[in-house]
Amino acid sequence: MNYSNLQNLLNQYEEKRNRAISLSNLKKENLYDQVSSLRDIDININKSSIDKIKLILTTKNQDDIYIIDQHINELKKERDRILTNRNINLDDYKPVFECSKCNDTGYITVNDKSELCSCIKQKLYNIEYNNSNIYDLENQNFEKFDLNYYSNDVDEEKFERSISPRENIQNIKKICDNFIENFDNP
Repeated sequence: MNYSNLQNLLNQYEEKRNRAISLSNLKKENLYDQVSSLRDIDININKSSIDKIKLILTTKNQDDIYIIDQHINELKKERDRILTNRNINLDDYKPVFECSKCNDTGYITVNDKSELCSCIKQKLYNIEYNNSNIYDLENQNFEKFDLNYYSNDVDEEKFERSISPRENIQNIKKICDNFIENFDNP
């Protein structure tokens, strides 16, 4: 894999992800302009979530954490009620990513390990494939292979073989044909 191709793709993914998030934030700001109480509710949910994290880190008192959870749930219910009354779907204000697996990061987590997502693997494959010059299989295949390009003359001094270049390439082609025919049955 070419590292510069991967880095270029990751940069493109970051730009694409940032565009989706920016568009989502813009939609959300427009929604907040229309329904200011939603902004207040979301701010309170965020503050309460931060308070909950602080409590988790500093106290063992589960009652305080439970009270904050209840408050967050009440805020979410209030937000849902407002959205429902106005016929607004909150999903319309979430970022829309091209890839739902990696959310346009290029990476997914599998068994607590980060690995490349199939979407970026496919793009890397396409880049490498296009760079390989093997995409013209109609013209570049064994059926179009022309042995006449190879000499019939045996020149042991030049080729260090007791067979002609044509015989040599015929032998190589037979090996390749055999490999292809038995590919599924090694």
